[in-house]
This record gives sequence, C-alpha cells and structure tokens, in this order.
Amino acid sequence: MTLIAQLKQDVDAFFQSRAELGLFWNERDLQTQLCIFLNRSKHYDHILTEYHVPRAAIVDDLKLEEDEYLWNDVLQLDIVVQKGDDYAVIELKHKTQSVQAGVKVNCFGETINHAISLAGHGAYNDNTYKFWCDVKRIELVKRRFDKVVGGLAIFVTNDKAYKNGRTGASAGYNMEHGKAHPRCRPTNDSYKGITTDADYQTNWQDIAITTNPASPDALYYCVVEVA
Repeated sequence: MTLIAQLKQDVDAFFQSRAELGLFWNERDLQTQLCIFLNRSKHYDHILTEYHVPRAAIVDDLKLEEDEYLWNDVLQLDIVVQKGDDYAVIELKHKTQSVQAGVKVNCFGETINHAISLAGHGAYNDNTYKFWCDVKRIELVKRRFDKVVGGLAIFVTNDKAYKNGRTGASAGYNMEHGKAHPRCRPTNDSYKGITTDADYQTNWQDIAITTNPASPDALYYCVVEVA
C-alpha cells in the first residue's frame, strides 16, 4: 500500500470514530486529535505538526511567478507524516456554522452534560478559496521536494452548504459533492487565481454524531488526494 493510500485509509477510520466522540471544538482540536490517532496507528515513523517550509524553497527554487505563490510568507504545514524516505502532507480546514446544543462529554473520567457552543465561520467564499489554496500548497511542496509523495487536503464542517455547492461569486471555488473541478479557478477582486496541477473531484462523507441526538448528521468531511 502506498503512503497516500494508507494515510487516506487512516483518515477515514479517524472520522468514523467521531460518531461516538462528537464534534471538534476547533481546528486545533481537529489537528491534535488526528495526530494522536495517526501516532497510535503505528503506521508512520514520524508525525510532525506546524512543519516549516521557507518561502524561498518554493518561490526561488521552483522559479514561480509572484502571483503563483498564494501566501504572504513561509508555509506552515498542518501535519507531515514520514514513513521510511517518503513524506506526505495533511492540510486541514475546520469551518462550522453556529451550534447551540446539549451534549454529553467525558471530563476526567466523568460524563458531564454540556451546552456545546460552536462559533459560526461565515465567509463561505473565503473558506472554499483557502481550501483550494491548500491543495495548491501540497502540489508545490510535492513538486519541490522529491521525497514528498503527495498529501491530503481535508475540509471538516457541520454546514451542508459546502457539500451542496453554491452558484454565483463562489462558483469558481465550489466544493460540491461528486463534482469534478477544473484546474483553473478565476481571479477576482478579492482573490488571486489558482491553477492546480490536476483536476480534482470533491467527495463528501457524512458521519452521524450519536452524542448529539438533536443533530444526528452534524459532521461532514471532504478529502482531496494529491498524489
């Protein structure tokens, strides 16, 4: 099994485990819990977070045009896994709509009734744009470093709007379920255009959250493989 295939299998297993564990509190919680899960799998030699890649290593070494580099400074990759001589990158997005609901949480060995409150992350256009920037980021790192075999761009939400897709201003950065997305995504007044190295399809998975009966289908995730 390739490193990317193993990683995708483990990521799917991780999200399936959330049925009983519930929603993530924020993106840092998602990052931490995923790292713990991957480490416990024993499938990787090293798991690294906030992995620093100098800007010059991408822009100068790949001789990129200024508008091809979509970030202001260095790259801080969310998670990097290593197996032997191979590396893979994971980039994460956790964007939620506001939730106020009662759930049960495990707190120091006790089950506690808790009024969960998740902040709403609006700016749908901005969130989907940044997801496709993550895909591009993985592509550039893979292009620059021979030992990087690819990676996964992951988007997690409790908002069906992302999987259902939208039209209008955000259509160029759509994440609609089952849809193939072309390499070129348009420039507009707010964003630089993005041209990925390949076409990608976004396929969403639904996870029933049994800890929150008021919202049984509260978690959706999408994984785009860059290989």
